[in-house]
Amino acid sequence: GGANEFAFTVVAFGNGFVPLFDSAFLIDPLTSFLLDLSQLDSSGDLRFNQTIPNDPLLVGLRFWSQAVFVAADQTIWFSNPEATEVRL
Repeated sequence: GGANEFAFTVVAFGNGFVPLFDSAFLIDPLTSFLLDLSQLDSSGDLRFNQTIPNDPLLVGLRFWSQAVFVAADQTIWFSNPEATEVRL
């Protein structure tokens, strides 16, 4: 993304395919939720940490994430999706 543009990070408990804005939302829209909405830094980068509780019931949980970038000209861009599994 560009400096000071915005990005949404969305998490879901499955993958999916929803065509949007000449691209696609590649995670499950029915189980998705907004994890983070942030403004990109002056270099156009975004980093954040999310703590996962130390709970044995979460071991083996798999979730998907994808970022949606909104450019200054209102163009929408999607990142590649990422699958993550909680491990010990």
